[in-house]
Amino acid sequence: MKNSGFMKVFKFSYEQALKSKSTKILMIILIVVALVFLPAKTLITNGFGDEEEEIVQIESVYVKTDNENLYNSITEVVLDNLETKAEFVRTSDEEYDSVIEKLESEDSNELYLDVKFDEDETSQNFGLSYKIVYGNGEKAKEMASSLESVLAECSKDIVISYYGISKEVAETLVPTEFETAVFDLDGNEVIDDSGLNDAEYWFTYGVIMVLIIMVSFIGSMAADGIVAEKANRVIEYIMITLKPMDLILGKVLSGMATLFTMLGSVLVAFIASTFINKAIDPNAENVIQMVKGFVEDGTLKGANIVNVLLVILIIFAGSYFYAILGALSGGMVSKVEEMAEGLKIYMIVFLIGAYAAMFMAMSANTAGSGWGAISYLVYMLPMSSMFIIPSYLLIGKVSALIALAALIVVALCGILLTMLAAKIFGQMLYHNGSPLKLKDIVSMTKEGKKNEK
Repeated sequence: MKNSGFMKVFKFSYEQALKSKSTKILMIILIVVALVFLPAKTLITNGFGDEEEEIVQIESVYVKTDNENLYNSITEVVLDNLETKAEFVRTSDEEYDSVIEKLESEDSNELYLDVKFDEDETSQNFGLSYKIVYGNGEKAKEMASSLESVLAECSKDIVISYYGISKEVAETLVPTEFETAVFDLDGNEVIDDSGLNDAEYWFTYGVIMVLIIMVSFIGSMAADGIVAEKANRVIEYIMITLKPMDLILGKVLSGMATLFTMLGSVLVAFIASTFINKAIDPNAENVIQMVKGFVEDGTLKGANIVNVLLVILIIFAGSYFYAILGALSGGMVSKVEEMAEGLKIYMIVFLIGAYAAMFMAMSANTAGSGWGAISYLVYMLPMSSMFIIPSYLLIGKVSALIALAALIVVALCGILLTMLAAKIFGQMLYHNGSPLKLKDIVSMTKEGKKNEK
């Protein structure tokens, strides 16, 4: 069975792209960066293991408080959380001067802590206020900083201990997160249009940035493939045996396949990088633990087989939409030097879609609410749905029904662009001269309809 025309173009273009020196160099650079970024960051941040960080040893903490129960609670909780074990000594105002003399000695590893507790206060420290006095030198300052951090983190536990509540009982009193599903009268789930928390925002922002980089490559690769054939003056020979649609589909799909191959290689390198990083730093997370963490903390509450499949299809359909638009933009010019002129329409569409998604996510994070009815416009526009739907679907901000509708819209727009290309691409390929304008495309479309009649 013979390959169809576009399959011949696809196979040839894909093989040539992978053999291209520029593609190989770019792929190697991206793979190396993805592979070494996390381990290098860990090594630079934590050092190369030549020197171990010295733990500041606090020998004694002189605690001044009139409340014996409070003193016992502080001693119990703080000792459990300090990196080193220290001796806690209760003191009074009369002993203040003698304690300060001890702190002023050069080798002093001691601190003075004055604690007050207001049971009617509801501040961030749960009514506790601290005054820490330390001696001279950086070591004393580090000891004070270490104690201050522990006190800030343990204020709630100190108050719980003060009231005689056990840890087991306290855990049952702490509010737990729960999800609420809201349905309309027709039984359809109403998706929360509230803002994004920080975890949801950074996940959404990361996905949008990856898709922006991907789309910028897809459009330029598709346009370059068409312009190169026209600039080399071989288009006339190619069109003897191929239909215009064979060429455009072959170039578009080969460009997409090349990019997905590169991204797949980079993804594999990044996954390997997380395991290497885990081996260097046991406290780091590999990719499995990262995904598990996102799921467990509720960030990826919309992640299921159906939604993941919809995400893949939307990304593919959106990529094809931008690739076919890029190919049409490439057909508008005759020389490589004129590429920027031809890509104007493509760039306008691309920037509108990308910035609409980015501003929507930023607004949801900073303002704490969505865009209401305007959100649905961003979801449905083919230039923006690819950027916002994948992350919003996975974090549960849009329903599978909305994602399916967005998929249908972007797929239909891709088909319409393909039909437009079928009508005018032959004329565009033979065009030589100044870059075509939008009005020229309209004229070609009308001529194509007359020829059909």
